[in-house]
Amino acid sequence: MAIPQYMVAAEGFDIYPSGALAANYPWFVTNTNLRGQIVANDGAFQGNALTFPTSGAGSTLASGMEYQFPSTMQITRGNTAAGGAGAFAVNGWLNINTMTAGSGSLLAIGTAGAPGSLFSLLSISNTTTGGTNLQFPTNINSPSSAPFNFNIQLNTYYWIQLQFAYYSTSTTASSAVMKASYTINGVALQLDVPLTWSADVFSAAQPANRLKFYASNFISYFWDDLVIQSVSSADSNWPLAGGVNPTPETVPSMPARQITVATATANGSSVQMTPSGTEPNWQSATDPTGDNFVTATSAGQTDTYKWTTPVTNDVRAVVIKGNSNRYSNVEGSFKTSSAGTLEQMTTNFGPSRYISLSENDGTNAWTQTSIEAGEFGQTSR
Repeated sequence: MAIPQYMVAAEGFDIYPSGALAANYPWFVTNTNLRGQIVANDGAFQGNALTFPTSGAGSTLASGMEYQFPSTMQITRGNTAAGGAGAFAVNGWLNINTMTAGSGSLLAIGTAGAPGSLFSLLSISNTTTGGTNLQFPTNINSPSSAPFNFNIQLNTYYWIQLQFAYYSTSTTASSAVMKASYTINGVALQLDVPLTWSADVFSAAQPANRLKFYASNFISYFWDDLVIQSVSSADSNWPLAGGVNPTPETVPSMPARQITVATATANGSSVQMTPSGTEPNWQSATDPTGDNFVTATSAGQTDTYKWTTPVTNDVRAVVIKGNSNRYSNVEGSFKTSSAGTLEQMTTNFGPSRYISLSENDGTNAWTQTSIEAGEFGQTSR
């Protein structure tokens, strides 16, 4: 039986073309001068990476790009209602390429539609005497107050794991607890360390559901292979019994990843949608130009396709991303074989795009063999 990972999103940047990252769900541009850029050959495995401009950026770190992920987390003090307890983690490869003197937040968690509601997850500092340090918060309301420092080498990739848990033991704000575990390259820096949380940054109506990325003219850096985990007491898969409080390890530690891209090779056993032209369904649906596509004419139509993957070990999830003019009417689907039962994936919707994720085949964790034996596609709703 596969162990739940509580993954809600994963981003490998090889699927994006080089250049400015489009403002397309799950990506949102909040400052065009700080829009994320996709660059080739600078990733952790020599593929694409995400970076942010220095030219046109200000002298202080500011956020101009956000990534939205599925979340029911209500991170407010004294909240004992659904969503008032939870755990989440942000994992990924980080390379501080160049940096001169300066400091500030690199990554924060925020909420859709409220740019001022956030708290920093990771900061950076460069000084003549101290060198370049990643800074991990010990105080949610003042991330520059006594952070945990980790000295790094420039132009070097590090696998970063930021795990958090929060809960309140009563409706009194002072009963709120937040803890964190910080890990780099598989080595724990801090485990279950209590964080100072003296004031709320979110309101009760705001889910914590966006990562905020920061840019400045004094730093150039790259992200690759981001993995986000999240679960709260409002979710049906909440793993803890009543009266048991979460820890950062409620979401399992995510070891270093390489997110690879599968390639469609043929139609599967279900071909019910209509191709736009003369190409077969599998080619039409996966055309990277968008010139060809498939169309569903009614609910319940399914297309599945065969896929091949690079050499892949320790698979934690399969993710399908699709564009659709009726994005909320499509969900990812799979079969473990041509004779298998059609299964629907967990799907989240945003403007013009849907994202589906499955951690297992219904029972067991995916492997390269089971992925290539299976069929993956989409079903109209």
